[in-house]
Amino acid sequence: MRLPKTHGYFWVERDNEIIDYDFPQYRRLRRKFDATDTHCYLRAYPKVEEAIIRLFKRVTLRAFDADNWDDMMVEFLLVAKMTGNADAPTFNRSFTNAIQEVYHNGGEIRFGSMGFKKKDGTYHWYYADDQCKDMADFLL
Repeated sequence: MRLPKTHGYFWVERDNEIIDYDFPQYRRLRRKFDATDTHCYLRAYPKVEEAIIRLFKRVTLRAFDADNWDDMMVEFLLVAKMTGNADAPTFNRSFTNAIQEVYHNGGEIRFGSMGFKKKDGTYHWYYADDQCKDMADFLL
């Protein structure tokens, strides 16, 4: 499945809490950029967020030749099991991590920028940044 390329980031919100993973690669990046353990998330403007999530969902449905999201998730999880990736979050695959989290535990998919708070109080944006305003800013 070839998803559109983006330098934005997907995560899940459930009960006003951000659900995301702290991969070993992030720990190395935090050390490199003198950042704290605090992940920072900045949602894209609502219309941009909705359009990008809709685009990624549409591409995923087509890739699995599915009529609805539940049927697609069954197929997606079967393929994930066959390839040894079932239920295992994967670095740099925020959309597939988010759809699995929502499927298993509920919540809402969000999209925007993600980074780390630095020790000096500034931010190091790893996925997109706080200057991204429209779809063209997020899509590569």
